[in-house]
Amino acid sequence: MSISTQKRHTRLFAPALLFAVSLLLPAVARADVGYAIDGYLSNDRNSDCMILREHDGGTRLVSGDIGGLQPGDHVRIYVHSVPGSVCNVRGNAYEVTEVLTLWADDRHRTTYYDHLTDGSFDNYTGRRNASTYRNEVGFNNESLVSLRGRLHDDGRACPYLRTNDGRAWSLVGDLDNFRDNARARVTGWTTNSSRCGGPTLEVRDIRY
Repeated sequence: MSISTQKRHTRLFAPALLFAVSLLLPAVARADVGYAIDGYLSNDRNSDCMILREHDGGTRLVSGDIGGLQPGDHVRIYVHSVPGSVCNVRGNAYEVTEVLTLWADDRHRTTYYDHLTDGSFDNYTGRRNASTYRNEVGFNNESLVSLRGRLHDDGRACPYLRTNDGRAWSLVGDLDNFRDNARARVTGWTTNSSRCGGPTLEVRDIRY
């Protein structure tokens, strides 16, 4: 093939190649576009990530911006697909780029947090990021903690949680799921006192 023929073929092929690439680019861009998923979080012993179990039973490994979230939380999060290597597994995983909603019930009727009305999730959790009682230093009205122990109702409208170290925490807030004399994990915000006296948890949820 002569040089002139090669140049002529190149002039004909180049525009076609550019056109084909232009068609592929939107598809590549769409592949990385994120989307919202909804479900319940739990820890995963087999990876470095958390599991989100969706309402249809499907599961996804999630990583990324999940600070402030705990196992058992019912959330709506914005994610995009990433390699499973970020979770130290094969296959796919999903990186969380934004927490959209932290639900307060199972039917999506009430919320603890919603990005449309409560600002950024980082600001919401920034002063409420203590995850266990042993990490507490003093009592901070803004600290979110998760304590385990036995529930009690002394009959004086002063229900409390007795933790394994013998400390009694008065309970206020969402007590619809309270069961007297049951062992439970109680998550809530600490406060210095209540009308019942002593350290108090403003309950976010009770789990058995």
